[in-house]
Amino acid sequence: MKRKKKNEILSRPQRKGLVTKIVRRKPKKPNSARRKIIKIRISGIYKWISVPGVDTRIEKFNKILIRGGNIIDMNQIRHKIILGIYDIKGNIRKSSRSKYGIKKLI
Repeated sequence: MKRKKKNEILSRPQRKGLVTKIVRRKPKKPNSARRKIIKIRISGIYKWISVPGVDTRIEKFNKILIRGGNIIDMNQIRHKIILGIYDIKGNIRKSSRSKYGIKKLI
């Protein structure tokens, strides 16, 4: 029987997944803000993923795209969501738009 890789996500730069659970967790000792974390399913494997930004609307069974990126003050979380792709909307910005590819609002 062939063993699966320990971290299946790292074999590709991005992966598509499905949200199964949404929670908020406390980080390690010196920090105190609660972080939004989601549990996703990628080809039969379940992983905990971080949600960057404020006011990101996520619901159960949304499709998401994830990338690598360690969160230092959270244990066992090694990936982040890419905002603005599939069902997750990015933040609407009025300043510093060129980084985010957002056109000027009229």
